[in-house]
Amino acid sequence: MTKTTLYKTKFGKVYRLNDLGKTLIDENWKCKTIDELATIIDISEVSVKNYMRKKGYVKRLTGRKYEDFKDKVVETLRPYESKLQFEEMRKVLNNKHNIKLTKDQLLSIVKDSKIESIYGKGYIRVFIDGNKNNLDLDNIILLTKAEHKALSRFVSIKSTHGELLLAAIELAKLRVAKMNVKEVYTATNRKTGQVIKANSHTKISRKLTKRGSQYKDCKTIGENGERYIRDWVVTREVMTQSR
Repeated sequence: MTKTTLYKTKFGKVYRLNDLGKTLIDENWKCKTIDELATIIDISEVSVKNYMRKKGYVKRLTGRKYEDFKDKVVETLRPYESKLQFEEMRKVLNNKHNIKLTKDQLLSIVKDSKIESIYGKGYIRVFIDGNKNNLDLDNIILLTKAEHKALSRFVSIKSTHGELLLAAIELAKLRVAKMNVKEVYTATNRKTGQVIKANSHTKISRKLTKRGSQYKDCKTIGENGERYIRDWVVTREVMTQSR
């Protein structure tokens, strides 16, 4: 046989929150202290705390204390921006700085401070020591999809770590950078105004020096600036292609 009060119901020798009691906490936990809620319901503070924990309600600091706390969190997380997931940021705060935040608390602070996670950034993370739980900044390298694909051609990413991995990453970046450079050679005839274009030194030389189906590479074309070849002015432009 149970005996019901306004905000709690008795089960055996103990009282538990009923629906009205839970609603009271839901609507007032932000503006009232745990002690005030426990007094109104006439139940232990432990019962109120347990319910709030299950619902994810955590009393936040207010005023200057909260601003100082928030500033400390933002200062700690800023270097990790776009390198970690939000849950990983929470682990860094907890494990390295003894700052314990719920998921909602963390999201409230980081989004208000415009700190972004790695999601949607188009990068792939590589952990130098192979340990994805090691969230030290110097253990994380961000690669584009093209760089990550090039890296996988050099080494097995899962089984390669340390200095060897770092060396392979540099080679991958160099390869991608080279692939994304486009050369354009433009030859303009000073007399006729005719324009000829080609994407390499050799091709523009051949077009300018063709003689009876015989090609002679024009060595006087330099890599930068203008070079005068008979009646032609040749310029070279280097462009980076979008990835």
